[in-house]
Amino acid sequence: MTMDTTHESPYYSTKDTPLAAYLYASGIELLYVDHHADHHALFIFARPDDKLLADYTSGKALVNALAFYHAYRRLVRLAKERKDA
Repeated sequence: MTMDTTHESPYYSTKDTPLAAYLYASGIELLYVDHHADHHALFIFARPDDKLLADYTSGKALVNALAFYHAYRRLVRLAKERKDA
């Protein structure tokens, strides 16, 4: 689900689009969208608080539904833009 660098890293990366949308809607800075040969986008963020990640993995994540929807659509669009280029 999540490709994470060391805990000390200032970055957090994931291929999980719903997780990326949750982080983005929660205000975590999206730094870069990387595209791999396997045709999946890798979303690279500033490192979020451990509680946000724990809430997501435990099913207790809370975020505004409209903010999540817009974040998800934006990330999907960013992932597709690069593929089409």
